[in-house]
Amino acid sequence: MNSHPTNTALPLILFAHIEKTGGTSLNGILRTYHGIHYSHVRALKHAAPPSRRAVHLDDLGYYRRLAPWLRCVSGHAVRPWVLLNEGLDDALFMAVLREPVARYVSYYTYGGGVRREPWPYSFEEYLDKEEFHNYQTKRIAGRADADAAMQIIEQSFLAAATLENMDNLLNRLDSLWPGIRQCASLVGRRNTRKDTQRQMLIERYHETILSNNTADMALYEMLKKKYAGLFLKPDFFVENTTPVFPRRRGSRLQEITAALMHRAYLGPLSGLLRLAHGLPYRGTY
Repeated sequence: MNSHPTNTALPLILFAHIEKTGGTSLNGILRTYHGIHYSHVRALKHAAPPSRRAVHLDDLGYYRRLAPWLRCVSGHAVRPWVLLNEGLDDALFMAVLREPVARYVSYYTYGGGVRREPWPYSFEEYLDKEEFHNYQTKRIAGRADADAAMQIIEQSFLAAATLENMDNLLNRLDSLWPGIRQCASLVGRRNTRKDTQRQMLIERYHETILSNNTADMALYEMLKKKYAGLFLKPDFFVENTTPVFPRRRGSRLQEITAALMHRAYLGPLSGLLRLAHGLPYRGTY
């Protein structure tokens, strides 16, 4: 059985949730397993448009002071390059990557804003918006550079998986968090199948979509070819038969408790701090 060495404590894990990569399902699994030891985190003190809004080191420090028991956090605004540039050295990241063409189109058809309203522009206009190009690579590395993103993954990630390797990821995480793969049956999975509209857009604009996402394609293919779609930090996934934590099962009660803790405690306090720094009280960024 693969397991984490017992003489090394597992650090805080930050799930960099990239939109439309299957991360909502993994969020539910993490919340169900960890309970109050899991929380969503948002940008708190650094006002910026949503596309550039990020959790900074002082934001993360605020959450860790309010809830020092946290073992795993997640958020759309978790940008590894930002935290690493600011000196983060006691946490590791996770991420799920999706085939870039499918993710790019899915993000458009899903819509934007808090209520996921349709984007106020056509798909042709969406194609011209550079902020949506190479979205996955820029979330990890801060720029459209696949080599830089892979270097960050290899140096500062606990795990990174392609969407189709989600089950393999859960199987391996089970050696660190025994019982987590059983939580998948409690949470269920979001549907990421291609619908007619998405398939039509892919077929019609395939070459332009590829051109807009060359760095994402390179990173995705690199992860597949170099690590068979699943990077695992070697220091934590070694041959060892002793799990870090006692084996336990996630439950709906743990998920509800985590949601209540965030909604009644961390959510309101972080919302007030956001307001004090020119950010909206609500929102996932």
